[in-house]
Amino acid sequence: MTGQAACPAPVSGSVASGSATLRAAAWPVMISLAVAGCVPFGPSGPDSYRDTDAPIGATTRFDAADFAGDWVLVASFDPIRQGVVAFRHDADRQTLTLTSDVIAERAGVYDISRAGVLRDPADPEGTLVVMWVDEAFRTAALGTVAGDFGVVLNRGNDTPGDRAAAAREVLAFYGWDISRLKRTFP
Repeated sequence: MTGQAACPAPVSGSVASGSATLRAAAWPVMISLAVAGCVPFGPSGPDSYRDTDAPIGATTRFDAADFAGDWVLVASFDPIRQGVVAFRHDADRQTLTLTSDVIAERAGVYDISRAGVLRDPADPEGTLVVMWVDEAFRTAALGTVAGDFGVVLNRGNDTPGDRAAAAREVLAFYGWDISRLKRTFP
C-alpha cells in the first residue's frame, strides 16, 4: 500500500472497564473511521508491528496539558528497558516536547496537529498517534502510523490489569500484532 491513513476517530466511552465496553465502542469508532477525513502518510516499512491496511485513530479524549508530565514506558514492541518518557507542553506554540533516555530516537518537539496526533516537523513519518488514554491520564497507548514504533505508557511502574488489557485491546483494534508486545525490563 503506497499511502497510509491516520483518521482522528474517537474511541467512544471508556475502554478501561474491559472488553465489553470496547466491543460496545467499536461500532461508533468504525462508523467514525468510515466517514472521517483521513490524512495520507507514506508507505510502511518491513519492520512494522501493525497491519497498515487497518485504520488507525487518535483518541478525542486527548488533552495536551493532562498528557504532559512523566510516564514510565511499561510495554513495547521492541526490547526496550523500562524508563521515563517525559512530555512537556508549550500551550503558546501548541507543542509537546518528548525527552527520554530509553527512546532517545523519538526525542524532540512535536506539533499538536489535532487531538492525539503529535506531528514531528522534522520527520512526518515519525508522527505519533495517541490511540488511547484512560480517563484519568494514567495509561496511554501510542505509536506511529507505519507501525514501526508502538508503546504503552503508564504514570508508574505497574499498570493495573484492566488498563493494561484496555491498551492491548485498542492496539489490536488498530491492527497491531499484540503477540509481539512485551513488558519492558528494568
